[in-house]
Amino acid sequence: MYSRILVPMEHQDQQEPALEHALLLAQHAGATVLLAWLVPVAASAEHFFIQIQVEPGSSGARRKEEGEAFLAQASQAFRRAGVDVEPRVLVTALPPEQALLELAEEERVDLIVMATLPQSAAGRFLFGSVGEKVRRRSSVPVLFVNPPQAEKGRP
Repeated sequence: MYSRILVPMEHQDQQEPALEHALLLAQHAGATVLLAWLVPVAASAEHFFIQIQVEPGSSGARRKEEGEAFLAQASQAFRRAGVDVEPRVLVTALPPEQALLELAEEERVDLIVMATLPQSAAGRFLFGSVGEKVRRRSSVPVLFVNPPQAEKGRP
C-alpha cells in the first residue's frame, strides 16, 4: 500500500509519536521512510544570502546541526527495526508547506506522516497551520499524529 513515507520535522521534542507511527506503518508495508528536517531561511534572490544564514556559528547552522544530530539518532532506531530510512536536512527559503509538498512530489512519497504541534489561536489566525496547508494541497494522504494526552483527570 505504501512504499515511501515522508515524516517532516521541525521540533525534535514533539516528534516521537509521529516517528513511532511511521515506523510501525513502514514495518507493516515494507516501506522506506524519508525523514526530513526543515531549516527555514529568509528568502532572497541571491544564493549568497541564503548561504550566509547557515554559515558556521549562525542560528541557521545551529538549527542544521541540531537536525543532523536528531536525524542520525532517529535513523538508527528505524534501521535497528529493519526499516529503510533516508534522512534529509532541507535548507529552504520556501514556505515550509511548499518545501514539504515539493519534496513529497520529487521523492514520489505516497504518505505524509506529521506530528500535530501546539499552536495558539492567534498563531493559527496570523500564520496558519503548516499541517493544514499541507493537508489541503497534498496529492497524497496525510496522517496527523497527536501527542499523547496527559493521564491527569482520566478515570
